Amino acid sequence: MVLESGKITEEGTQRLRERLLRQVRIRPNGRPKPDHPLNYNALVRRPGDEHLEFRGHGGYVVVPPSCHESGQEYRSIRRPRASRRWKWQGCQAHIWQPWHPWPPGGIKTLNDPRFVRLTQVEERQKTFLWDGRIVRGGITVLDGDPGNGKTSIMLDIAARVTTGRQMPFCEHGSGPAGVVLLQGEDSLGQDVRPNLRAAGADLDRVLAYDRSVDLGNPMTFPHAVSVLDEAVRESGAQLVVIDPVACFLEGNMHNDQSVRKALGPLSEMADRHNLAVVLVRHLTKNGRGNPLYRGAGSIGIIGAARSGLIVGDDPSRDDKYEHVLAHYKGNRGSAGSLAYRTVRRNDGTITIRWLQSSNCEADDIVAAVPKHERTALQEALEVLAEILSDGPLPAKEVVQLATDAQVSKRTLLRAKAKLGVKSRKVGGGPNAGWLWELPGGMNLLMDRLIYGPASARRDIIRRPRSSP
Repeated sequence: MVLESGKITEEGTQRLRERLLRQVRIRPNGRPKPDHPLNYNALVRRPGDEHLEFRGHGGYVVVPPSCHESGQEYRSIRRPRASRRWKWQGCQAHIWQPWHPWPPGGIKTLNDPRFVRLTQVEERQKTFLWDGRIVRGGITVLDGDPGNGKTSIMLDIAARVTTGRQMPFCEHGSGPAGVVLLQGEDSLGQDVRPNLRAAGADLDRVLAYDRSVDLGNPMTFPHAVSVLDEAVRESGAQLVVIDPVACFLEGNMHNDQSVRKALGPLSEMADRHNLAVVLVRHLTKNGRGNPLYRGAGSIGIIGAARSGLIVGDDPSRDDKYEHVLAHYKGNRGSAGSLAYRTVRRNDGTITIRWLQSSNCEADDIVAAVPKHERTALQEALEVLAEILSDGPLPAKEVVQLATDAQVSKRTLLRAKAKLGVKSRKVGGGPNAGWLWELPGGMNLLMDRLIYGPASARRDIIRRPRSSP
């Protein structure tokens, strides 16, 4: 069938439209059923200079639901599918829109509410729950190794939210608000409630997820977003803490697609309620590197976050209870590092004591050797230097003396490499053995190691291994 351009009446145009639409037969997957070729191309002018355009070559037809009076040229918002193998009897209808200028009021024929003109979007000021660090209307990620006080920090922040107190090193607070806690590791009765009470929280404003109540529907995202949304509205929450996030993600948290599907609805809920959502996660075991890649799971987690925080040992301090909170990602603002101390009280509760600002950055935290490793290595360095201070000794004797001093063989070998201790073979046959001895010029190094200040000992610990 081939249609020619020309003038027809309004009634003829309507019959033509209905005739074409009757030929549209769509498969369940959205494609027309193939049969024999249909080739037509017509431009029909209706009364009132309104355009109605039908095209069909290779299998598509355009039937606009309304015609523009300006006489502008129309174009399809979907490209026609051309295939030499497909011969279509039916054709799929596509909506055509004027190419230029835009019709008044935007795209009239696009009925999908997910698309809006930016002129209809109201601008909002960026706001924070904690200036520069924890954003409102988005997700914040808090990374750190176990024992560095991640959970204690969030309980301290939650306590301040419930009572309306100002955040650490901030001048002004806000009104009291609710908090929703999703705890996947700590006990509500033994850990969460006592520590919140010690931090001065208004416990009546805290709504916590009880893992012991099994309703056959685990609290995992994205399916649990509706449940969390109801909890937020019920408690009037301004803060949601998910600790750790790995316990509440559905699917593989190392799969980027799964993570983004889970966090997308969560981010949308945070934006809708102007809510602060904090995801707590552990660091990976791959050692040093970029802070963006040190958090467990997919890169999509920190990608979905508008702010990223990391906690770790303070490299400038020898106290294992002193740590640093650093800011390493900020789409909406930035903030400096803060030093803090975890305090265990007489009743067993743990609180946070904020100390002062710190010059330690996130890169310093991930590059530093953990304190528990540094303490063991420092002890091994001191023991080995003292054992060999009077001269070379057989390796077996050195290992035995170090074992008596509660230094493991593995740590001893690390200390040997750090100090550049030399191994020298003596004797031959069954009586052969190895002697360990300090390299030349070690007296000054030993004095700095054993009697020097902490900064000198750290320099020795961090020096590169000597070449064999």
